[in-house]
Amino acid sequence: MMNKKLTTALIVPLLFAAHPAYAYLTSGTCSRGYTSFFVGNGIISGGAFVAVTPGTAIYECLASGSQRESADTTTTNTFQIERTNFSLLNQHITSQIVTQSSLSLAAKSQNTQSASADASSSPVTFWGETNFSNLTDHDKKFGEFSTNIYQFTGGFDKRHGDIFYGSTLTYAYSDNSLPNNSSSTMHTVGVTPYIAYKINDYLFASGLASYNYSNTSNTFGLKNEIDTHDYSGEANINAFKVMDAFTLKGRAGVRYKHTFSSQQTGAWGRDSTFDEVTGIVDAQLDYRFDNGITIYSGALYNHYVREASAASIKINGNDVVWMRYGAEYAIRKGLLVGAKIENDLNDKTTNYLTGSLNVRLEI
Repeated sequence: MMNKKLTTALIVPLLFAAHPAYAYLTSGTCSRGYTSFFVGNGIISGGAFVAVTPGTAIYECLASGSQRESADTTTTNTFQIERTNFSLLNQHITSQIVTQSSLSLAAKSQNTQSASADASSSPVTFWGETNFSNLTDHDKKFGEFSTNIYQFTGGFDKRHGDIFYGSTLTYAYSDNSLPNNSSSTMHTVGVTPYIAYKINDYLFASGLASYNYSNTSNTFGLKNEIDTHDYSGEANINAFKVMDAFTLKGRAGVRYKHTFSSQQTGAWGRDSTFDEVTGIVDAQLDYRFDNGITIYSGALYNHYVREASAASIKINGNDVVWMRYGAEYAIRKGLLVGAKIENDLNDKTTNYLTGSLNVRLEI
């Protein structure tokens, strides 16, 4: 009798090969266990989708099991990690420029001949923020999933006159609970340099660039891993207005991301890269008490489109609003601590909930 381990080693790969995660067709009807999604107008050539105008409506059948869910979860996780990182960075940059501008205005009001506050440089400052995010699926197209993300971002920055610049390092650990009692884990490391230029005492421009590497390890079926490389850039125009104890902040910008994944479920011709473009509008209102405590509330709006690939589902346009509520306290000069909570209001597929603790130290 054939050894059971040898039998399993021969049969299991055949089972996986017999049930591909992708198939293209010209109708919206899929076999049991698969879900139909519209890809675009075109033709099917050699098992691959080719965009042609005019063309036939082409659909794809995506497996409803854990293998496809794992790829989608990886994309969702990296989106959340990047969005959290960029969001906190923009809050950080705005806070520092508002502080410096307030000092500049105060110096000018005391001595109209003085411009030292504009030309001076700040010391190198180190800061960090810890985030915990919980993501749950409420779309249920592939079955429910739940993800916990533990994320830390630390960085340094410095100001020279009207230019503010710095860089961060990010590490995130993601624990994913998938359908059919499966699970996966993901480790992410990344670097994000940033720069801002103060146009005047109420307006500045900012730019951020990011590279993140993620490794996802799956426990279902035959254990396999997914490597993901995300290259992102964001440009913003920022405005702010200080009104006694209140500060109003706002920004508008655009983010571009290119992703390469080693995920191989796209064997039907779908490659493993995709591009994503996001339009951004953000607003926040701060109130500062005399005892040094600042409370704030803000809203972040994203409109994003994403290509389909072996690691992502096509998104023609998704409008999502996140709300945040937080507080900061200056313990002493050069040391600030804070906390915030953030949640989405209307995401179509995923519930996002994030809690953060942050500290900033000037040395």
